[in-house]
Order: sequence, then structure tokens, then C-alpha cells
Amino acid sequence: MDPYTTIVRAKQELNDGRLPPMLPIPAKARRIIDPAFTPGLGALEEDPEKGLRCPVRGCGVYRHRLVGHLESAHRAVGGARAVRVTLSIPDTAILVSRWARSRASETAKKIGKHVPARETWRQGYRKGGGGKRGPIKAARTAGWKNMRNSCAAQVAHRIIDVRNQIGRTPTQREATLVDHGGSHLVYAAKLLYGTWNAALATCGLRPRMMRGWELGTVLDCLEAWRAAHRGRLPSKASCGMASIPMLPSWKVIRARLGGRNWRETMQIAATALGPYVPTQPEEIEAEVAT
Repeated sequence: MDPYTTIVRAKQELNDGRLPPMLPIPAKARRIIDPAFTPGLGALEEDPEKGLRCPVRGCGVYRHRLVGHLESAHRAVGGARAVRVTLSIPDTAILVSRWARSRASETAKKIGKHVPARETWRQGYRKGGGGKRGPIKAARTAGWKNMRNSCAAQVAHRIIDVRNQIGRTPTQREATLVDHGGSHLVYAAKLLYGTWNAALATCGLRPRMMRGWELGTVLDCLEAWRAAHRGRLPSKASCGMASIPMLPSWKVIRARLGGRNWRETMQIAATALGPYVPTQPEEIEAEVAT
């Protein structure tokens, strides 16, 4: 089992059996690849018992060792090389199923030969060849980007997920703190789109063109906090960039809203936000019951 399929499977297990977002098959590639036979660009469909599914249009059979099938049955379209290029899969991916890899590992142990359970990409470079440019060529493929959650579909999914967690369009700092990948999300977004605001615009979010915290943004943050905590406004200790949904510091909130102390500041915020309207069904039932 090569590292490409290993990490894709791990993502699937962590995502309730669903594959992570993948780039769709482009129109040009559909002359060879059938979108029904693959989850997306840079990925292959796999059945635990049947093996990997052949993505070639009109085929769709399952094989535990896919390269041999591609070379023998689909020589007319260019064989395994053409499928790799069309699907943007690295040459270092050996394309064998989990079952086939486990059988090979068991056989190797019986004869006393050590086979690591998971190869690294660097080991794959040595085994697959490709010279000094092997790592560079592999890093440009969609398969490599799928591994690192950095293809366009995955970056957009992660940005929107951060936006839903904090309740507003995220800044680069907020995305770094909330996203599990940390600064990797910001780096991947800039690598794809040039700037963070361009990435936000591509995801359908309004770029944040501001310096510091404005009054409207502070009120939006407090409204998101109130919706997430069933109508309660934050305490002074709850404020800060580590809160979910994120809030500015209590000093910023007090400076924007005014008030001689925190209690008076929250009274001003409650007046500005208006009466709390529950949005979750369980909150509405609790309001009705009381």
C-alpha cells in the first residue's frame, strides 16, 4: 500500500467513511476517464474486498493490482502512464489495494524480509526513480495535493469550515488558529490564488478590507457568540482570539462600545443587538417550555 492511497484511506476513516473533497474530473479528461468510476481528480475508488476500480471509461472493473490491468486491457488509451497523467496521480504511487499490500507484507515476513507498513514519499522517490526532479514532479500532481489537503476543492472546504466555526469571514491569523493544519491553510491558499483576499473571493466570501476592529465587526462577533451560547453574552475572561466563535480582546470591545466597566459595556451590546431570537430547534423548544 503506497503512501498516496494510505493517507487517502486515513482521511476517509476520519470523515465518517466519506472521502475528502476532490477536484472534479475536467471535461478534457472525460474522453478517457469516467467520473462515475473515481471520486475525483488525483484519486481512485477502492473496495475493501474487490480492490481498486479501473477509472477508464467503459470499464470500471476492480483489480487488486491496477497497473497490470491498465497495461494489458487499455493499451489503446496509453496504459497506466496515460491514466496517471490524466488523473494527475504521481508516478511513485504503485496503485495496489490494501489486501494486496497486506498479502505481500505477510509473505515478506515469512521469508524474513522486512517491508515497512507505510512507506514515505521519500522512499517512493528512491524506488520509483525519476532522478532529482522526482519530488518536484510529484508535488505538482493533484494526488500529492490531495494528501496534503491543499488542492483547490480542499482549500475552499477548509476556509468555509473556518468561517462557519467563527461565524464570520476569517483573517489569516484566525484561519491559522482555528484550522487543524495551522499556517498550512494560509500558505496553500496563497499558493493557489496569490493573496488571502483572492482566496476568500473565490470561495464566495467577502474579503475583509480593514485595519483593526470596527464597531460593526465587533457587534457581528458578539452576535455570533450569543447565537452559539444560547443568548448569553461573553464574560471578560471569554474574550480573545482563542475563543470559539472568535472575539476581540475585552479592551477592544469596551473601546468600541463604550461603558465604564464590563457590565455596562455588555448592557450597551445587548441594546445594540436587540432581543435574542433562538435559531436551534432545541433552543426554541426550551423557550416555549419556559
